Amino acid sequence: GAFKLDNILRVNDESGIEKVEIAELKVYPNPASEYLIASADGIITKIELVSMSGQIVASAKGNVINVSELNEGAYIANIYTAKGCDMRKIIVKH
Repeated sequence: GAFKLDNILRVNDESGIEKVEIAELKVYPNPASEYLIASADGIITKIELVSMSGQIVASAKGNVINVSELNEGAYIANIYTAKGCDMRKIIVKH
């Protein structure tokens, strides 16, 4: 089932993992070459970039993360707020 509370949507899927969708979340530019910026209805506390192999390759407090020194390719951006975490696939291209 799913329910919406305070601009976040909680969804339980068959895997048993709870996903939080942050209201009005935007992650740009995508593809990114220097910086990746996240914006949402609430305050973004942290961004982590995870490689496709599952390794955290970059982390920053706030809503901006420097990607200029990362290898080109696909990553998962974990976006954190006080209410939870959402994920977006992003591309780094120089």
